[in-house]
Amino acid sequence: MNLEEYRFKKADGRYALVSDKGFLVFGKEGRLIRMVGSMQDITEKREMEKRLLKQELNKQKIIAQAMVDAQEKERAEIGKELHDNINQILSTTKLYLELAKNDNKEVVVGIRKRDGDLRFFHAQDAKSGTLAKYVRENISEDVEVIFTDDHVANVVAMRKAGRSNHKTINHSKGSYVIGDIHTNTIENAFSLFKRGIMGTWHHISAKHLAAYLEEMEFRFNRRKDHDLFLDTLRHMVTAPVLTFEKLTA
Repeated sequence: MNLEEYRFKKADGRYALVSDKGFLVFGKEGRLIRMVGSMQDITEKREMEKRLLKQELNKQKIIAQAMVDAQEKERAEIGKELHDNINQILSTTKLYLELAKNDNKEVVVGIRKRDGDLRFFHAQDAKSGTLAKYVRENISEDVEVIFTDDHVANVVAMRKAGRSNHKTINHSKGSYVIGDIHTNTIENAFSLFKRGIMGTWHHISAKHLAAYLEEMEFRFNRRKDHDLFLDTLRHMVTAPVLTFEKLTA
């Protein structure tokens, strides 16, 4: 049997995909006595096969995407859980002072309200007088309580700022959480900022550090805002123009 598929031009000018079958019939002496053939229009069959294949591929894509989404969600949940567990012992994100231990590093002061907004400041140093200034200017006197770690500069700063509603957590003794006394709230923000430096910005100059801190504040304080993209566009339109000359001066 001989089987072939090819396009066939019909009388109306359209083309059809046909299957051509041929059989050779031999007599008793082995001589060819006749040939029997048939032609079948398989256009609709092949189109159906293509549609079914496309549907199957789409289904596989949907399944694959669902698996990827599920894996990403699981990774995000695991990452959040791990982050919540380990940020208590991250010595690189302690409140106020970790960026001040090396004379070659800049000082960043961070203040965050529990379940509220974040504020970052590029400070000239981490002395108690400087910290007291930021406390007076940014923390209301009627707040219920202020939490910091046990570094002496924090304790003295609160006294200079006239704040008696101050509680500390003794990181120096390996204590990170006692009831509601902890600094995980601000350490979480510092951790995200340092991830931005390592994974996105890679290098930040002291000259433009304040601008990066403002960007971090903007994104962090609007992280649950459904209109974040529109807010970002509005901010880009209304923000002062930063020329290349000013940027590199």
